[in-house]
Amino acid sequence: MKSVGTIGAGQIGSAIAQQLARLNIEATLANSRGPETLRDQIRQWGPSIKADTREDAVAKDIVFVAML
Repeated sequence: MKSVGTIGAGQIGSAIAQQLARLNIEATLANSRGPETLRDQIRQWGPSIKADTREDAVAKDIVFVAML
């Protein structure tokens, strides 16, 4: 499985992360404020989604950019 990163944790980025979590696909979610601001948000989706830096997210094989 290829690695997945999502930059942006608003409505679109969160929807992508939620769907990946439902499919039990590991992914990294990042935003401009830093991973610590996402901890509560990703906790509800389960262990397949982790929060990290934008640099880590863009290093993945597949990257979703969900920024307006």
